[in-house]
Amino acid sequence: MTIDFSQLTPKTVEFVLARTNESGPFGEDLFFFIVSSDGLFRIASSEATSFFDWLKSFPDVAWENSIEASLSTENRTFILWRREGPPLLSEKRRASLKERLVGLLTRAGINHDDAAVRSKELIDRYQSPIRGYHTLQHISHCLWELDRFPAKDFDRDLVELAIWYHDAIYEPKSKRNEAESAELMKQDLKGCDASKLERVSQMILATAHHLATEPMDKETQVLLDIDLSILGQNPLDYDVYVQGVRHEYRNVSTPIFYYRRKKLLRKMMKSSLYKLDYFRAQYAEAAKSNLSRELSSWKYKWIPV
Repeated sequence: MTIDFSQLTPKTVEFVLARTNESGPFGEDLFFFIVSSDGLFRIASSEATSFFDWLKSFPDVAWENSIEASLSTENRTFILWRREGPPLLSEKRRASLKERLVGLLTRAGINHDDAAVRSKELIDRYQSPIRGYHTLQHISHCLWELDRFPAKDFDRDLVELAIWYHDAIYEPKSKRNEAESAELMKQDLKGCDASKLERVSQMILATAHHLATEPMDKETQVLLDIDLSILGQNPLDYDVYVQGVRHEYRNVSTPIFYYRRKKLLRKMMKSSLYKLDYFRAQYAEAAKSNLSRELSSWKYKWIPV
């Protein structure tokens, strides 16, 4: 029996995807796919209207990903909906993130009105078109990982502040992103507990050296492990991450990008990646598998590293 995609429900669908390529604007460059327990469905352009009508019945769709896909001229995959895993940036998720950030800044010592202003400014930074991976989706994923982490012997608010600010300033070719992000955090929270701000600052600075092995406090270990948790996600999420990084370095020539990327991949393959047993158990094996799979790609075959 042939199944029409309109018969599929959230109970059987795993992912809804948009995939783009470099054929536009004169060739067909945007395709939609449904991954379900009933098979893989490719949506023809003639079915676009009925496809979007069908998708409207799903909860928490990342509609902005669909808009971004329609504007993309690169080889990328955009996840519009997923049944399980890190939540996507639906309108509901965006609103909850803003409310959460306002609450966090208020607890840190800022009055509510100023916290609302700072929250909007910070969230806007993560939505800059220059970003492909270091976006609000990355922050959302990090917070999801923090919420799932069961340990109680650390200061969650310190880690959350560091998560929100660790990529606040992001220029792909700059070596001062972490330092400038830490400085922005101190400016935004000026007048709050100075000792705590200094700790958060040092945590943000530590994200410039994920593979460092020197002793560090529990909060910093949690932050670094969460920041690298993307490496141990399912292959689809990992590939979306890699494509997002390439988007951020789209002005770097292909040979140079893959030469530097290959050096980083090999360095990560030799590292334990995660500091804490919890994240090591959750993600280390899958991370090494993803890194190895990327390294085996034809893109790296002729890169002399």
